Amino acid sequence: QPEELLKVHVRREPYSVHLVWLGKEGKGREAIYVKGKYKNEMQLLLAAGDLPFFPAGMRYSISPDDALAKSKSRHPITETGFGPIIESFGRLATGIEKGDARAGTVKYLGRVKREEFQAPVEAVLQILPANSDPLLPKGGRRFWYFDVNTGLPVLYITHDPSGEVEYYCHDGIIWPAPMDDNDFNPERVWKK
Repeated sequence: QPEELLKVHVRREPYSVHLVWLGKEGKGREAIYVKGKYKNEMQLLLAAGDLPFFPAGMRYSISPDDALAKSKSRHPITETGFGPIIESFGRLATGIEKGDARAGTVKYLGRVKREEFQAPVEAVLQILPANSDPLLPKGGRRFWYFDVNTGLPVLYITHDPSGEVEYYCHDGIIWPAPMDDNDFNPERVWKK
C-alpha cells in the first residue's frame, strides 16, 4: 500500500477513534468509530476516489469488518491505538515465557538509533513462523521499537519473504489528551 500519514485520536472509554488523513494518499478522508454508537459502524468522510460515483466530502457508514473497509489496511479501525499493540506484545511475551513456539522467537536488540526519532529506542526482533499470523502465511520478521522513557511501542515494522508489509510509526504523541464525546461526534466534528 502507498504510505499514509494520519492524525490519530484514541480514547479508551468508551473506545473511540478519530482518524484524519493528512498526506497525499487519502487527503481529506476522515473516519470516526465509537464502540456501541452509530450501529457500531465507522462513520467516514470520503476522499476523492474512495468510492465510484461518490464525491469527496460525502458521508458514508460501513462496518469495520466489511471487506471494503479493510481493503486499504491490514487491521480494522477497532485495533487502532497503543492498547491493541501492547496487548499483542503482551501475548507474545506470555507465549515466550510459557515456551509456546507458535508466536515465534524474540531477540532483544538493545537501544538503537532510528531516523524517525531523535533519541535511541529499545528494539526487539520477533521471528514469526509460517502460519503464526494470518497475515503472514509464510512467516516473517517483526521489529518492535519502544520509547525509552514511556515504554510505548512507537514503531513496528514487519517483513515477509516478499519484503516490508507493515510500517507503523507513532510520533508527536500527546498524552494525556483531554477528549470528550464531541471529539468523536461526526455531527460536531464535520459541522459545516
